Amino acid sequence: MDIDQLLPSWSEGAAKTAIVEFTESAAQPGTSYVPLADRIATFDNDGTLWCEKPQYVQAEFIFRRWKQMAEADPAKATERPYKAVVEDDQAWLFPNLLDHVPDLVKGVDEAYDGITVGAFEQAVLEFFATATHPTLGVPYTKIGYQPMRGLLDLLRAREFIVFVCSCGARDFIRPVSQQMYGIPREHVIGSATTVQYRDGELCQTKNVEQPIDDGTGKPGHI
Repeated sequence: MDIDQLLPSWSEGAAKTAIVEFTESAAQPGTSYVPLADRIATFDNDGTLWCEKPQYVQAEFIFRRWKQMAEADPAKATERPYKAVVEDDQAWLFPNLLDHVPDLVKGVDEAYDGITVGAFEQAVLEFFATATHPTLGVPYTKIGYQPMRGLLDLLRAREFIVFVCSCGARDFIRPVSQQMYGIPREHVIGSATTVQYRDGELCQTKNVEQPIDDGTGKPGHI
């Protein structure tokens, strides 16, 4: 397959030329050759492989869960962060969600504490099967950036092993990574809660593995 077929949505220019030249030189004998064992590429996810506007995809997933929790326990509807999703408080939720870190941490900690690993994956799959992007009106599985999909294909054609390395939850991305990017779930690196056995089931806890997969934590996770 020629380069135009592999990168059909890339404009001609310095960026495309540099990528093509690098991948070719890495795969061919010479001074820039990269052995197969070292031919590894890692990609961020939010804003790199899929759209992160107007809000992180995983935030939408959590908002759904908070609404469910408030419906099950009406007392929660009077406290943050649950109150914000029940009342559709756009000023609180958008665009400065990270201004409310203590409330966010509380809500995220409580959202899936104690759920089995299998049940969590089913919740993720249900979300992706039913939710649509609020402004684009398409399923979230359709919001991957096509130019980046082309780049992933090019790297794989040059026998690179490609990984996602996201600050987002590893177990939120893994169920759809193959469908969206052609990346197997075992090649998804991300932040995660700790797990423990409870009554014979592997369950999530409210604790987060440290360091999270962001900033200086990313090299360690890779």
